[in-house]
Parts: sequence; structure tokens; C-alpha cells
Amino acid sequence: MSKKYNISKQTDSTLTLISPSNFQLDYKDLKLFSNKIFDFEYIELEYLTPWSDNRLIRIDSQGNFYNKITYLPLKSRRFKRKHNIIKEQLNDSEILILKQKLADYYSIYLPFERGCPIDGETSNFVIKTNGQLIESKGCNLSLIHSKLLDYLLNFKVAND
Repeated sequence: MSKKYNISKQTDSTLTLISPSNFQLDYKDLKLFSNKIFDFEYIELEYLTPWSDNRLIRIDSQGNFYNKITYLPLKSRRFKRKHNIIKEQLNDSEILILKQKLADYYSIYLPFERGCPIDGETSNFVIKTNGQLIESKGCNLSLIHSKLLDYLLNFKVAND
């Protein structure tokens, strides 16, 4: 059984569909969007969870990699969080791979705000490109955006 969607809005580069249950789908011209992402100035991911480590990852187009991990030590009695900061420099091939991943994974539009269940893991993405900020805040991610989150959380810088 297939669902029927109604066209809510259409421009030369976007299409918005609404399902009978008022679920909204947004599509954008992938060619236009991915080119902007490929020329990013920086990407930032803030990953917050009530159950484990929180992360702030920032990578700029020059390959500066910053990863701040905030964690609660297992034997802490005062619930004092500690920080571990990693600063690295990406090589040219790592920057190229990152740009391609961003074009592949982020080319499908992420809404500005995404829903969150109680105690959900929040992943806030910010990409600055051509002086413009593209932001998406919240919890729920599509499969392809989950891959982007996983890629950034597990990013390892090669030590030459």
C-alpha cells in the first residue's frame, strides 16, 4: 500500500510534500546544494547526550580539526565533568575525503529544527559556506544523516 502526498510548495529548486497524516517531506536540488557544501568554510557538530560523553567537533576548510570531549569520570562522586581536547591538522587527502562526505551526506536537506524524544541524543550541525550559516538542531536523523553523524563522531586524523 503506497501513501499519497500532496504538493504543498514548489519552486525551481525545491519541492515540499505533505502526507495525509500531515508529515512533511522537503526535497532540494542536490546539484545546487552539494556544490555549496563542497566549498564549506567550516563544519561544527555539537553532540549532546544525557547518558555518555558530549562532543564538540569543528573542522575548517584549512584542515584544522578540533574535538572537545566532555565526560563524567566513572569514579566521580561530585559529578564533576572533565574535558579532553584534541587538536590536529588534516592532510590534503583527508580534507578532500571530508568534502566529498559532506557533499554526499549533507546534500539532502536537513530541517532547521528536528524533533527530540525525552532524553534523546541531540546532534546540532552548523556549516558555514559563502558567508551563510546552514544549521540543523535536534535529535531525529534520517539514515543518510545518521551516517554523517557517525562519520564525524568517529573521525580519526592520520598521523604522518
